Amino acid sequence: MKIADFLPKGSVVITELKGVTKQEVIQELADALLQRFPRLERTSLIRVVEEREELGSTSIGAGIAIPHGKLNGLCQMALCVGRSAQGVDFESFDGGLVYYVFLLLAPDIRGTLHLRMLAAMARLLKNDALENRLPLIKTERDVLDLLGTEVLRDQPPLGIRP
Repeated sequence: MKIADFLPKGSVVITELKGVTKQEVIQELADALLQRFPRLERTSLIRVVEEREELGSTSIGAGIAIPHGKLNGLCQMALCVGRSAQGVDFESFDGGLVYYVFLLLAPDIRGTLHLRMLAAMARLLKNDALENRLPLIKTERDVLDLLGTEVLRDQPPLGIRP
């Protein structure tokens, strides 16, 4: 199965993030997801993602971050993609700024699916051939087309932390 098979219709895309800090960007992406999933509780959503960030940056290098978490009350995977022209300090291991943020939330009951999803997204997004496609992401269809090329595998690679 492909990554896009697990994402709901209506994935959110923000073509120009307003936030300039990691916390502001996480809040902005969370607020965008709340438009799609209004029954979720904002404080819990943000707390889950920020607690994961406290364990270590979710930047995967090359200007990309995949903040994520498992959230009680969510019934399907949720994704919000944002682009920052100026870049955001995500405390990246490579010291670089992050320009593309893929906020991924998984239901608390889905076991390891979110780990497989993270691994597949990291593999795909770290692909050098993709570099020219990222600036073209403007719509939900663009996100699904991009994520529709990578197949979920059984085990996440080493180095991808939940």
